[in-house]
Amino acid sequence: MRNLCLIIICGGSLLFAESPLQFNVALQRRMAIDSGLKSLEHQQSAIKLQTTVSNAMAPTSFEAIFEDFGKDELEFSISQDFELPAIRKKRAGLIASRMNMLEVNAQAYHQRRRAELTLFFLDATMTHKQLTLSVQRVEILEQMLTWQTRQFHEGALAESELIRTQLAVAEMTSQIDQVNARLAGIAAELTAYLDSTVQVQQLPKTLPDYPNQGTIQEFWKHYEQAPQLLHQRAIMGQVHAEMKLSDTPMVSAISLSGGYKILPEMDRGFPIVGVSLNAPLFSKRSQAVKLQEFQLESAREDYSLLSNELEQYAIQWQQSWLSSKSQLQNLQTTMIPKAEQLYQKIDEEYRSGARRYLEVLDAQSLLYDFHEEAIDIELQLATRLLEMNNILGVTVYEFE
Repeated sequence: MRNLCLIIICGGSLLFAESPLQFNVALQRRMAIDSGLKSLEHQQSAIKLQTTVSNAMAPTSFEAIFEDFGKDELEFSISQDFELPAIRKKRAGLIASRMNMLEVNAQAYHQRRRAELTLFFLDATMTHKQLTLSVQRVEILEQMLTWQTRQFHEGALAESELIRTQLAVAEMTSQIDQVNARLAGIAAELTAYLDSTVQVQQLPKTLPDYPNQGTIQEFWKHYEQAPQLLHQRAIMGQVHAEMKLSDTPMVSAISLSGGYKILPEMDRGFPIVGVSLNAPLFSKRSQAVKLQEFQLESAREDYSLLSNELEQYAIQWQQSWLSSKSQLQNLQTTMIPKAEQLYQKIDEEYRSGARRYLEVLDAQSLLYDFHEEAIDIELQLATRLLEMNNILGVTVYEFE
């Protein structure tokens, strides 16, 4: 498995080979090769072209007629259709609403890619924390093993206690190998994701600082800019534009024509002028407008529902955040220091013969259980902040 990871890692370019992996550089790399983003850019270009085409006039028609019904007649004419400005304005509004929808979708797409990359960074950071904790535990066990080996050779220690520590060291060493394999896997996944070589030593090892409560509250106050609500507003704008375009006037276009008719038999000619009106009498426009009104009302109700849900979720999110933050603070400032003191005291008493070895192992397990719980809560807090990023479309929490 480790050899396979090395093969994958070495297969990409060497963009990141010499320096620590930076989030913004990695994100730019991903967006540069992202076909989905390029597809959205092409769609935007197409809609811009629609605007140009929509503003163009209808083609001018030329016509020459030669008639022979017992006498020759020759007619030349030219005609030009003129769409009413109101209709052209409504069509331009519809195109603008579609462009706005694409822009909203592009922002949401970019946010999703940012979230994907952030999860890679978060996974690497938390895996490094697990590795550091496992290495520290092995170091303590090896120190204990050294002391026990000396005591055993002096005949002051039972072999069973020595074997128990050897097994614990072997178990933790195996766990370290698994964690290292996971780091190699993350590097390989990032190499494929970025199409550039990422090595294990370049992966991030520290979490960003948590924002303060005031900053979090300020961001939640502006939840109306959340991508979900922006998308729903874009839908409402598009439906409204379609409704206005459906409400066509009785006369939608005017056609002006002019020409010249020649009568060779009479050796004379005269000009011809015509005006025609385009009036769609059977277009069912009232029903079309009514349909769009229902759709617009439905979109408004959906927007109101989403807004209310986000407002309630903001309250729940902040309560959950404060609870987890309090748990972490209690672990870091109270539980872990006391567990550390307890372990050191029992370890000293064990070495002096006042404690059994099982008590040492229990105290050590308690200490590292607290450390692992702290890592789990740190992961929860970081995940919640990334969730906040996605919901609000902000970057309140981001790797460097």
